[in-house]
Amino acid sequence: MRTKIPAPVIAIVAEVTSSRETHASLDNLFMYAGAPGDPPPGSKAAKALAWLRQINQDETVEPLEVLGRLIEGYLEEDISEGLNDWTEERKQEKARITKALQNAKLQYHIGGTVTGALALPSSSLEESIRKRNITVLNEEFDRAMRSVEISPKEALSSACNILESVCNIFIEEEGLELPAKQDLLNRPLVQ
Repeated sequence: MRTKIPAPVIAIVAEVTSSRETHASLDNLFMYAGAPGDPPPGSKAAKALAWLRQINQDETVEPLEVLGRLIEGYLEEDISEGLNDWTEERKQEKARITKALQNAKLQYHIGGTVTGALALPSSSLEESIRKRNITVLNEEFDRAMRSVEISPKEALSSACNILESVCNIFIEEEGLELPAKQDLLNRPLVQ
């Protein structure tokens, strides 16, 4: 679902980007983020504000995806070194952006993703499986998708295999102890 960037978030992001960037770096940042169109004319603040509004109006882009890439550098910047005016200013900018997102019921995730605060991560199960690049999981997912319409039982079996594998991967990555029984309980579905 296409969600527009709320006006208060636009205001804060326009202010921060225009104060931190030169005209050239502001143009590069918005182009990197996938903002549509050419750079708007005017001062840096006017340009950033107009471009953020343009992002909301252009139906060919997902505003929150562009927003995530715009603020990624500011929210993931390492500002732990030293305690001076520069680091304090950066911390305040980060806090202001984060607060504006929270007030708008949005949440930033590492890697440049902005979602609804209560939403699951935007990547689908398929994207998550493909990112891991585990051949067996990819094949099982493909089998499940092919079987959904023609053989629901086979699709369900594949889904169970995927779930078992994902749980095993999680247990291994977190260094947890494997349970004695490593498969899903075999219970009938709703009768």
